[in-house]
Amino acid sequence: CRFKDTAAPVRSTKSGPCVASDNNLAELIAIVEGVQTACTLWRDQGMRGVGIRSDSMTAITLARDAVYGDKRNARDDYRTAQTRLRDLVDATGVRVALRWVRSHQADGSVKTYLNNAVDAAAGMARRSEG
Repeated sequence: CRFKDTAAPVRSTKSGPCVASDNNLAELIAIVEGVQTACTLWRDQGMRGVGIRSDSMTAITLARDAVYGDKRNARDDYRTAQTRLRDLVDATGVRVALRWVRSHQADGSVKTYLNNAVDAAAGMARRSEG
């Protein structure tokens, strides 16, 4: 996925820790990065869409608002991430499906396993930054 006016991939964050004002912004940035990464890795192989699952209803709502065009009620820092997501979708034509999943479940499903694994990785990253 590349923007129309540049050949370079676009990142929402620089290398190093993500400095977000709150957990909702961090979740939204993770969604943007996930879409960017999927596009970078698989767009040339015919990928037309990406599915995003998150246990943050706020982040899903913010991302959905970005994809479908309503950013009026968001804070400035949310709008910046939303604009990056909207620009990415516009530039690539990729479809983004957003779905909320219940967090911290123990039902043995793959989605629960993945959610818990991502939560554990995020916790390790936070501890290593401190």
